Amino acid sequence: MMKLTLIRFGAQEVEIDPQSVIAFPKGLPPFEDCTRYKLFHEEDKPSVFWLQSLDDPSIVFSVTDPALLNVAYDVTLTDEEQALLDMAPDDELLLAVVLYKDETGLNANTRAPIILNTGKRLGLQKMLQEFQLQLSIRGN
Repeated sequence: MMKLTLIRFGAQEVEIDPQSVIAFPKGLPPFEDCTRYKLFHEEDKPSVFWLQSLDDPSIVFSVTDPALLNVAYDVTLTDEEQALLDMAPDDELLLAVVLYKDETGLNANTRAPIILNTGKRLGLQKMLQEFQLQLSIRGN
């Protein structure tokens, strides 16, 4: 077990099973040096997760399932991205979007979803170009 102090949660110290660590071989822009992350959530907020860097405790991202925001993706991964995720035909992939707050309120970075191979605990952030962005926004 590893220990980590969660600055975001009032300096709470938690134990982390090394088998639950998610590796981002190329990091997350602009934090390429941070390649190991742990996904947490607060018990009363099951739809928002915290992607906590294990390499730099000050780096944490709030993420959620894009479907909860009525956003659906049609994303094609390159051969390099598939290799980075060590993808096999039956692997389960999850998508998440990073949430951020600005002067307009709470927003999601829909142009750079995070893709996780849950079984192999590997992830990457897919940077979509404007012409590649094929979102279908569904109404309520």
